[in-house]
Amino acid sequence: MAAHNALRRAVILAACVAGAIAGAPSEEWAERLRLLETRVEQVQKQSEQREAALHKRVAFLEGEVQRLRPSSEQAEATAPKARTGKAAVGPMGEPEAMGRRLSPAPTCCRWTADGTCGTVPAERFEVCTHMHEYLETKTTTHEFDDLDACLGPDASKWSAKFDGANSNVTLSYDAVAKATLKTPLKVTHAADCGNDPPTLTVQMDTVHDGSLTLDGGSLTLGGNEVHSAPKLLFRYDFPGAATSGDHTFAASNVWRDFPDLTHTPILTKTHTILLVHYQISYNMGVGSDTGTYLCCRLMVDGTEETSARSIDGAGIYGTSSGTWIGEIFGAGSPVIKVQCRNSDALNLYSDYMTKALSVAIIG
Repeated sequence: MAAHNALRRAVILAACVAGAIAGAPSEEWAERLRLLETRVEQVQKQSEQREAALHKRVAFLEGEVQRLRPSSEQAEATAPKARTGKAAVGPMGEPEAMGRRLSPAPTCCRWTADGTCGTVPAERFEVCTHMHEYLETKTTTHEFDDLDACLGPDASKWSAKFDGANSNVTLSYDAVAKATLKTPLKVTHAADCGNDPPTLTVQMDTVHDGSLTLDGGSLTLGGNEVHSAPKLLFRYDFPGAATSGDHTFAASNVWRDFPDLTHTPILTKTHTILLVHYQISYNMGVGSDTGTYLCCRLMVDGTEETSARSIDGAGIYGTSSGTWIGEIFGAGSPVIKVQCRNSDALNLYSDYMTKALSVAIIG
């Protein structure tokens, strides 16, 4: 403002001096000086307006800087920067090499102890690394029984180096590796991640505080297959109040299917372990008849399972039962049935009589 006033006074003074030297009429020069002063005031006003607008813009930009600084500092603290050099500082403050790698021809590149990103665009380095490492750091809790005994007494010499490409972490003391351990969990995402669910790999010895449920699947631990909980496929239950004449089986020495003791399961796996149990409790003959018998066998898809054979006799009361545990290879619908032959006709209805068949998957 002062500079503009000085300029205006200098211009008016110069005009006066010039007018006096030229001897121009005073009224004419007074008019000229008035017009000149008006023009100078207009220029000064425009200059002040531009200066005010500039100050307003600077104030806005300073506010934006203050607003963006916290998120920028947070991103810097949680994600390593892309660097062209070979040296950097790791998460525990130790010098380490920089590089990024996921897999051959990756589409997203994250920090690793060494390696390169290949053809992944450089602008994706930081945001991709941040996404991976944020998820990884928020899903695992580490507890040490004695960190001094594990690494060493001087905390300033502790360091940990994470290698995401190889799914492991190296713990060091004074730049000397003390232990290299697999990350507890590794999640692998399919290329069609919108339709194919990810696969979780548990990479450490595991103690479950809660229950572990396998929904019809199986897993292998140390080469030994651990199967899911048994699943009942079929069970025929004899009615509690049966009527005489409703459940009969004529006498014959020929193998025949026993009524109601047949089941055809639908198996979908390439390998299934089944448990099958049958039982028939009856009476036959009269008085002290000792020539009675009931022989039964189990047929699975047309083949007799000889371990489930049964026979009972030498009396008017008896129970014939058998159990079979076996493997079924391949998906399909094997017919499972009980066949019997008997000396006397059966009529099952009393409260001590039964016929039953149970079929369950146990692996």
